[in-house]
Amino acid sequence: MRDSRGNAALEFAFVAPAFIALVVAIFQIAFIFLAQQQLETATEGAARYILTGQAQNGAWSAATFRQKTCALLPAFMSCSNLYVDINTVTSYAQASTSQPLMSASTYTVTTSSAAGATCTTSSVAAGSADANGITAAFNYCTGTQGAIVQLRLLYIWPTLSAPLGFTLANGGTNQRYLLSTSVLKTEGY
Repeated sequence: MRDSRGNAALEFAFVAPAFIALVVAIFQIAFIFLAQQQLETATEGAARYILTGQAQNGAWSAATFRQKTCALLPAFMSCSNLYVDINTVTSYAQASTSQPLMSASTYTVTTSSAAGATCTTSSVAAGSADANGITAAFNYCTGTQGAIVQLRLLYIWPTLSAPLGFTLANGGTNQRYLLSTSVLKTEGY
């Protein structure tokens, strides 16, 4: 007769990595979906600031707009991981729903005027990066009455590495970029 003690432990050792990867994947996908939906909700609220002219009439700076947008995020999402990119476009077809570039080789802080609106582009200094490793330039151009405005909120969601090489990262190391876009035409305010 053969001794079968320890068979269950050995079988579990074979199955455990795949099982743990599956459990981690289920939780990560659920949290990413929840975070994406919350980002979409925050984008709707932030778009209303532009749509109704609150940002323009209040002469909000890019920092003020970001602060107001951060207040729309739920408590489990950190404001330090939120990036705001606002552009005016000449037509709806010109609006881009793609992810903004996350790195740039030059430092820019420029102010220009587009159809009567003051627009600002800024980034971190060349050769350096912020806490999330981002060196890209983001625009703040809310437009004027009747302008077509594209608002993109980008959120960097931290991810975990799981056994067997499973990852949901699409950005830097253990980072997933979540993007929410709204294209709108400002009201007469």
